[in-house]
Order: sequence, then C-alpha cells, then structure tokens
Amino acid sequence: MKKTIIMLVFLLSFTVFAKTVLLELKYNGDKYTIINVSVINKDYPSSKVSFYSKDNLYFHIKNKKNKIIEKCSIANPKILRIPPNKNNNEKNIAAISLKKGSFIIRFKYHKNMKKLKIIDKNGSQTLIFDENIGGSDEN
Repeated sequence: MKKTIIMLVFLLSFTVFAKTVLLELKYNGDKYTIINVSVINKDYPSSKVSFYSKDNLYFHIKNKKNKIIEKCSIANPKILRIPPNKNNNEKNIAAISLKKGSFIIRFKYHKNMKKLKIIDKNGSQTLIFDENIGGSDEN
C-alpha cells in the first residue's frame, strides 16, 4: 500500500510539472533562425511524422556538452503538398517548394537543453537556445 501511494504521488507530480517547448523557426532558403521560444506547463507529445521521406526535417535537442537528449522529425514545411484533384482524375500529389516562411515545432522541455541541430537533405545547422531556456545542469 505504501509503495502504491509513493508511486501515485510520483506520477501525479510528473504530470503536474511536465512542460512542453514551442519553438518558432523561420527559414530563408537553407538558413534557419529562432523567432520565439515558449515553455508551457502542459505535457504534449513532440512533433513527429510516422513516415520516412528524404524531405523530412530532423531535429536533435542537445545539452552544452553536445549530448543528444531528444530527437524528433517533421514533414518539411518548405514543401507545400497539394492532394490530387479527383474531379480531374489526377493521380500524383503536386509539391511546391517555398523559399521563405516560418513554422512551429513542439518537444518535451528538458532542464538542460541548449542547442537545436536541424538536419535536412542539404546539410545541417546548429542553433543556440536563449540562456533562460537551457538552465545550467548537465546530463
């Protein structure tokens, strides 16, 4: 009984204190910039896609020592996909590449997050989070 109560308290405290980071990025060609970082006191799952595509964007959340603490991927927001028009018997999905824009990714808050590595088919880029997001503890 005592173990059950301790476990229940642990699970409740984890749920209450779970946080999610919303990271707004803008891009211009292959260059990414962080526009805004928000930490919300709710537990949402990380952004991710359930399928592989060579066009997906991959993200590595890292600490100051460059250790990966979370990975996620999304469908590339630079590619606007247009479903086929069934009225015209189209079979292929049309895709338009965008040169500039912005998007938001979501991932679990980690006390020691410091860097975001963005990996796409053209290479990678590392961005540094604002000091007030990262904290100073290391994993």
